Amino acid sequence: MSTILIVDDMEIFREPIASTLRSKGYATVCASNGKEAIHVLETQTPDLVLLDLAMPIMDGLTCLKAIRGDARLRDLPVILLTASSDRAHVTQAAQLGVSGYLLKSQFSLKEMLSRVEQHIGPSDAKTIAPATASPAISPSGSTGRSPIPSERVTKEIVWERIGQELHLEAVPPVLHHVLAMINSRETSMDDIAEAMRMDQVLTLRVMQVANSSFYNNGKPVKNLSEVAQRIGLSGLRVVVMTATAMSHFSDVARGGLIPQRFWEHSLATAMLSQLLAQPMAKEETERYFLAGLLHDIGRLGLCRLFPELYQSALQAAAERRADLSTVELECFGVTHAEVTHGLLSQWKLPGDLVEAASLHHSSVAHIKSNAREPRAALVVALANALAHAMACGDSGGMSLVPFHQYAHTLGLDRESVERIALQGMKDAENTELLCASRCAGGIRSPLYRELAQGAKVAPRLAVLANPKHGDPLKLFLRQLGWWEQDCPRAALVYVAEPGEMTQRFSELRDIEARIGNSLPTLVASPEGRMALPSDLAVGRSSAIVAVPGRYSDLVDAIAKLCS
Repeated sequence: MSTILIVDDMEIFREPIASTLRSKGYATVCASNGKEAIHVLETQTPDLVLLDLAMPIMDGLTCLKAIRGDARLRDLPVILLTASSDRAHVTQAAQLGVSGYLLKSQFSLKEMLSRVEQHIGPSDAKTIAPATASPAISPSGSTGRSPIPSERVTKEIVWERIGQELHLEAVPPVLHHVLAMINSRETSMDDIAEAMRMDQVLTLRVMQVANSSFYNNGKPVKNLSEVAQRIGLSGLRVVVMTATAMSHFSDVARGGLIPQRFWEHSLATAMLSQLLAQPMAKEETERYFLAGLLHDIGRLGLCRLFPELYQSALQAAAERRADLSTVELECFGVTHAEVTHGLLSQWKLPGDLVEAASLHHSSVAHIKSNAREPRAALVVALANALAHAMACGDSGGMSLVPFHQYAHTLGLDRESVERIALQGMKDAENTELLCASRCAGGIRSPLYRELAQGAKVAPRLAVLANPKHGDPLKLFLRQLGWWEQDCPRAALVYVAEPGEMTQRFSELRDIEARIGNSLPTLVASPEGRMALPSDLAVGRSSAIVAVPGRYSDLVDAIAKLCS
């Protein structure tokens, strides 16, 4: 019989959990604070711990540190079950390796049991041989499989299964209707509430989030009118769209994607799309937000329908340093962008929204030639590239994407784009805990923070590049805390064409003359094909890297050069 330790100072919360777990065949042990929990752990080792953060005598975070400090308990699964949404606490808990995070305000016994079974199996799991799980993809992309997936499916099979298995039933029409009403100046909250009552599950999710620690600053809300007063219409929009999309694609981890990271990227793209659209289409920003939110939904579709094959595709893209869309085409006969178009069309979303979401990887020329409303597609493409440049979440590719042409075509200068990018990331931070609490599995620290920890000593790099090509690098290094133009310790020189080398190194020598020493230099270029001429390499440590390329390659090259 599996044993679960429940640590919570509130008996009214602790005892119902224990009773429910016992009714399902688990043994339970209870503690009212961290100190009592440590005493319990001195004499027995449970299979899992449900741990509150805010407790007297010894809080949950201190208890968690003690657990991880004991070699015997270092790998013990711990699920945080708490009312706290303090970012610093959650980040610390993530670094200590928690297995999940459930907000009390969104808590249900069914969800709690689901998380417990996910980590230790049903109550009789000890007597059953565990099923063979698909190998997880490590950051390096290595699982021991062939880097070229041998399995294939035809695009006809893909479309057949999408038509059979990925219907959203009545939710998309309700969702779109509610969003249109939220965006209308002539619609009252009573009208919106009436529309939302058509979907009881949607209403329940919105009420749960409004009463969560993200928004709760008083008594619990009792109806949808009070929801609007508490979180505002913009908050309602985020909750409605995110909860709906997450609920229909909650089982994609088997396919190699990390749900929390995926939704962080999607929400960042959505918020950036809306910010970019505001000066151009103040009355239509809702469509831009929704297009940004759903732009990679095709990846979730492929991942859900073909989990093992999609995991192989992710691994192959990582090991071959190939674009994920290229590998998708090899494995499925279609790319995720095509699947996004098919899914959103099947869900009967507006044609311009479908276009904007599915053309996010297309060139400016292709968008101009094929989109009925090029501006919307350009906005989403730029927002997606900015989210990648800021390493906000991960939709599977984890690579820098050039964005100058999109911005230039939209008439946005570099300063405006940078300002919007920084504002979008600030707004997106408010969604991190929402993503973590809605997605099963261990809580992940922000991706940019994990990348930055790859260097033993934080590098300080000046970026020397034509503005058309250098902005992704500048934003990326700034997000990691590695950008330093005044007193750098190293330089990153981006050269798109051979003729640029002389100009870039003239700028580098000006910096070196000012600071009085030579700088280690990383030369970045498309496909990593540019190397330092011999006369420039004399007396200088240097390396080369491909940009556009994967985050990990760039971070590793910088870390090695600066160490």
